[in-house]
Amino acid sequence: MGRIYEAFQVPHDYAAVIKGKSSFARLGLSIFCTGDFINPGWQGHMPLQIVNHNTVPILLPPYVGICQLLLVKLTAPCAKPCGSPGLDNKYMNDEGAPSKIWEDKRLQKLQESIGRVNLPAKAREDFKKVMGDAGTEMLGRFHGFLDDLPAGEHTNSREILERFAGREFLCGKMDTIRHRVCGWLAFGLVPTSFGILFKEPFGMLHYALWAVTALCVAVGFYYGFWVDPPVKRFTKKEVDDYFRTNP
Repeated sequence: MGRIYEAFQVPHDYAAVIKGKSSFARLGLSIFCTGDFINPGWQGHMPLQIVNHNTVPILLPPYVGICQLLLVKLTAPCAKPCGSPGLDNKYMNDEGAPSKIWEDKRLQKLQESIGRVNLPAKAREDFKKVMGDAGTEMLGRFHGFLDDLPAGEHTNSREILERFAGREFLCGKMDTIRHRVCGWLAFGLVPTSFGILFKEPFGMLHYALWAVTALCVAVGFYYGFWVDPPVKRFTKKEVDDYFRTNP
């Protein structure tokens, strides 16, 4: 999965199609599966499903143009373009996120008509209501957790969300510990490294300590200036607050 670098909007009197480019097609590269059509009014970063049909890897440098946009003039402006009230478009203002087929109203109605409840879809719907605009990263973590959950452990929506919150808590703790340790470890070794400068003769232990200190200083600077702090995590309190008002 990838996405187009540019965010764009299709005018209401146009439709659009994403097309591959001949040079990359001759290398065996596909840039979409079947979802190349773009509705009038849609906006966002168009997602790509990039597939290499070749027998060798294909290197794609950043910002390289692997596809092109074809605009199709309509005979009249679209009466209900993408994003219009009542349409409940899943991919308006798209960030190129994974599939949201679990939000498809037609599938939900079909499942209801045959007396089935899709528990993963219900859990995803509850998660969306709990978090609102949770962001692509947290949504992706939840989808990954739910996809990896064995079918025998699909109990109920609340328990699934609580288990995800528990994993988020542990991952958040580990991220915080790693960020603090990597950021402050060097400061504990630097005084020791300076101290042994006055303890001659120098031996292998001296050089080993200085090498480890230099490595820790580099890691500390990297974590201090370039690594983002731990991300926001999903919490059990958010689950409790939601189900308290939506039993």
